[in-house]
Amino acid sequence: VPKELCLFENLREHDFGGDPGMGHLTGPFPVWLKDCFPKLEELDLSCNRLTGTIPDYITTMPILTEVKLEDNQLIGTISPEFGRMKLRRFQVEINHMVGPIPETFRNITPYLTQLHLADNDFEGNLSAVAAGHLTTVTVYNNPKLCGMVPATVRYAKNYNPAGTRLGQPC
Repeated sequence: VPKELCLFENLREHDFGGDPGMGHLTGPFPVWLKDCFPKLEELDLSCNRLTGTIPDYITTMPILTEVKLEDNQLIGTISPEFGRMKLRRFQVEINHMVGPIPETFRNITPYLTQLHLADNDFEGNLSAVAAGHLTTVTVYNNPKLCGMVPATVRYAKNYNPAGTRLGQPC
């Protein structure tokens, strides 16, 4: 990363989101974010060509409340450490992510209003977000998501269970 970019240590919003399929960030997740922007509240790296997993150091950024990583080529699971944050928005749709929604998401339901998981390969149920106050949810095209649909998910804007097994036993 250019040293000049790290001069903005008080930066609150980092928006390197690109147009769908046209982003300029490629390769592994940037390792310099935490050190360059310790006061970051909103991280938007959507619509790029990032690969690999979401590093755990993201979960140690003390005031980060929005994580927007949709439309990349990210793999792996959602770290349970995200449950220690006060996230309002978590967007990882249109990637290659797998695994269950961590039970630790129960801890962020008082804060979480937007959850975007569509077009991945998540599995299991959504009970970890059942007590939340979600206003917007995307879950479609996750064929291994199953089980009862919490009301906070069912009545949220953009809820569409197509391509899932939500509403069916796991």
